[in-house]
Amino acid sequence: MSETFEFKADSQSQTLLTEFAQGQTPKKVAFINSTKDRRIAKVNFEFEAQGDINNGEYGYSILCKFVEPEDLEFFEEIEKKAANFLPKDIEFKSILKEEKIFIKLATKDGKFTARTDPHISPDQLDKSNIHQGSLLDVELQPNIWVNFERRSAGLYLKIFDITINGGKRKSNKRR
Repeated sequence: MSETFEFKADSQSQTLLTEFAQGQTPKKVAFINSTKDRRIAKVNFEFEAQGDINNGEYGYSILCKFVEPEDLEFFEEIEKKAANFLPKDIEFKSILKEEKIFIKLATKDGKFTARTDPHISPDQLDKSNIHQGSLLDVELQPNIWVNFERRSAGLYLKIFDITINGGKRKSNKRR
């Protein structure tokens, strides 16, 4: 996977980075987006779900393992690029643990913000097609958060699309 993109701080985040470089400790957290050719950088990964959707203290999430070694290597490259973007005094915290990551599912107005195929509703998780072993094709945007007070940073993933086991048409054929 040789997709190229960069992390680009907007004016507010750049101001916070500059203040930090000048010895100040901004109270706000900076959010830095990835871009590709001046657009949102979307990347696709194939994962194997390690269980059902979890609804816990931090919201909805799915523990996922990379299926393809190339995807894992590319994700590691993304984390290196993110760590290298940061000031030296900021510790980068990897979200990758033993070739697995948690995919967080944001909600708005009682619905997941990511499109899912087949459709999943937060209030009907018992009907979800995501279970241990489900194959997930995920389109996402890797971004960076920076907490200057704690001198730490890491990736957060904006999820756009999740196709489960090949999508609705393929799932229907399996029945």
